[in-house]
Amino acid sequence: MVSKEVELKENVLDCDRIQGFGVSSFVYPLMISCFLGMGTNIIYNLAKVDSYISVIIGSIIGIIPLMLIIYIIKNSNGDDIVDLNLKLFGAKIGTVFNILLNIFAILFASLILYNITIFLDVEYIPDTNSLYVKIIVLMPIIYAISKNIAVISRLSQMVLIVGFILFILSVLGLVGGMKIENLQPFLSNGLTNPIKAGFLYAVFAVLPLFFLVVIPRKYEEKGQNTIRRIVIMYIIMNVIIFSMFFITTAVLGYGMISVFKHPEYMVLKGISILSVIERIESTLALQFLFSMTMSIVVLLYLVVRSCRKIFPSLKAQQIIPYILGLVTLLISYYMFPNSMSASYFVENYVPYILTAVILSMVLILSITIFIRNINERKNHSSLNQSKMNIE
Repeated sequence: MVSKEVELKENVLDCDRIQGFGVSSFVYPLMISCFLGMGTNIIYNLAKVDSYISVIIGSIIGIIPLMLIIYIIKNSNGDDIVDLNLKLFGAKIGTVFNILLNIFAILFASLILYNITIFLDVEYIPDTNSLYVKIIVLMPIIYAISKNIAVISRLSQMVLIVGFILFILSVLGLVGGMKIENLQPFLSNGLTNPIKAGFLYAVFAVLPLFFLVVIPRKYEEKGQNTIRRIVIMYIIMNVIIFSMFFITTAVLGYGMISVFKHPEYMVLKGISILSVIERIESTLALQFLFSMTMSIVVLLYLVVRSCRKIFPSLKAQQIIPYILGLVTLLISYYMFPNSMSASYFVENYVPYILTAVILSMVLILSITIFIRNINERKNHSSLNQSKMNIE
């Protein structure tokens, strides 16, 4: 149970309301953050030139987990996942779920941080010490998770707007370099591999949306149609990711894509807007870096909220983000001995880990909430019947 003292301090901490795009703005970073250096390579290796078809298939498959996540959000009564677990499963089991979820969030954040570092090391600053790069990336993250959810949501909305602008510029600069022959042969090996890749797309793009439950909706400004906005953002993001795969394939061709570790970045090198604006790939690639950084913020914010409920003192709350940043830094730094082992782990284990942890949590929460709602309706019906009998 959460003490009144902790609740009071949380109300003071989160006194500002989530405004603007609010919760739906987090759909952008959560859906796109697992592709650079992870999902993109796996989908291309499996579906090859038909990878963009896998996005269509995966977006349809992803409707099922999306609806379950929305069901959880609608029935959370404004609570975040930490409080929801405690209310649904009780103090003991709920605490165990929260501990496991926090460990997973830290490991997931560390993996994304590792991918950011690899990307910067390969494409931007190859001669810079990776530990130094991780520290630089973690500095704004630590600052963000030390703030309340209203501030974090405004940061997310800024990332969303900047990301959309950079994406539009990227499309405008690449359309002229597309070649229809790079999209052929069409379904030369049938639909089997694109369907398999579609399931993997749903794992990398849709399952991370579970962390929308991290955001306490009770701090939202009144009158926001959050569920509708989440669905709209889901559709928009699938269109964006489809465009990324389609344009990358049409410009580079699978032969070139298979050579590069980050094909979505390499394709940006060919951008030319009106034959005047060129060599802006480093700027346009910020859309990937910002989204991945924002995803780490969401994941670590979950851990921060959990720790603040355990350690309610003001001094402890101030130091928690720094301790969490240090833990993430150390895990990310020692996670893999080299990039080869990292690639092997991502390709062979990450999809199964994401599916096992997130999908099982989604199913457990959905079923428990469904059973709770049925029991509440029965109790309400029995109470009304008793009142009628008394009358």
